[in-house]
This record gives sequence, C-alpha cells and structure tokens, in this order.
Amino acid sequence: MAPWQQLNSTAPLPAEGATAFTITTAPQKDIWRASPTWNVFDAPMIYQKIKKSKFKSFRVTVTGPWKTLFDQGGFLLAFPVQTKLANESKWIKAGIEFFKGQPKVGVVGTDTFSDWSLYPLSEGSGNEGTFEAVLEDGSLWIYLVAKDGERHPLREVRWAFQEGDDDDAEMWVGAYAAKPTREADGSDEGIEVEFKDFKLETCG
Repeated sequence: MAPWQQLNSTAPLPAEGATAFTITTAPQKDIWRASPTWNVFDAPMIYQKIKKSKFKSFRVTVTGPWKTLFDQGGFLLAFPVQTKLANESKWIKAGIEFFKGQPKVGVVGTDTFSDWSLYPLSEGSGNEGTFEAVLEDGSLWIYLVAKDGERHPLREVRWAFQEGDDDDAEMWVGAYAAKPTREADGSDEGIEVEFKDFKLETCG
C-alpha cells in the first residue's frame, strides 16, 4: 500500500494499512470549479499516490452528520498536472451531499469545469453510502453499492483514461470532506465524516 498523504489538513494521518479513518472539515471549504475565476480546492483530503496506468478499482464507505446545504463527503480521484493541483488539473468526486433537506448521492466530474449529478440513496441507507470506481474497457465507471451488494451505475467518465495517456502520470486516490455552507447561526462548526472499508486495487 502506498503511504498516506493529505491536502488542506494538518490532522494526524491514518496508520499504515488502515482502512478506516475520519476527516474533519471547517465550514466554507469545497472542491468545485464553476468557471476560470471560481476554482476552489480547499477541502481536506487524505489520499494515496499511484501511477495512473496501475489503477483498477477503488471502493469506500462514507457516513456523516449531514444537515446543512451541501455538506458532503466521499471519494476523490485527482489527476494533477506536474504533480500539483493546477487550474488545468482534472478530478472526480462521488459521495453523499446534503441537498433540499436530505442526503443525496452526488457525483461531480471536472474536466474543464465541474458538472454535478444527483441520485437517491438506497432505501434504508440512512446517512451512509458505499461508492466504487472501476476501470472497465477504457472507461471509468462510478457505482453506488447497495447493502445487498447490488451496484447501481451513476456515471461513465470517458475522459479520465484515454489511449496514449502517459503511463507514468500521477493519480491521487482518496477521500475528502467538505462543508461549503456555514450553519444558520454563522458558527464555525464543521463536520466529521467517517470512512471505512477503503480498498484500492491496482495492477502490476
């Protein structure tokens, strides 16, 4: 297993080989690129670096005290440019996001700018969801995994893996938590998001 690394956080890292950990975020932290002048990547993230050519699949379960608009947490796959998250870097996030009074499944793909799609959580899931990213025939597929093991396809991302990509290109695989909106009372209260069953599968 590659060593843990983190971004936008100074909290202790998970132990080597750990598959469960928490991430705490302050309010007004997000990962979102709506335009050239609205490009935010200041939410905390814990991740592992791998070569993009080695990626096969990734799965993690996330739960949190979602209660405020856009409270969120999930997995994040980032494709940095020259090992840095520059404006032209690409990334994908999938997890749970609080919207219109209830937790939803949210997926965002950012090639040039961010898009966003929503999907209902599986019945009986409460505040928890299991998410999987799988490379299948050159496409990256994002799934919601129900408690009975059934996989619900959420998104196919064609641009993430392309023929001719640099085999040595770096990829960050990990988890994040974000809280773009403050509480109604204006407090600095954040949220603590729990992750478990972190499983990254690589080839070679």
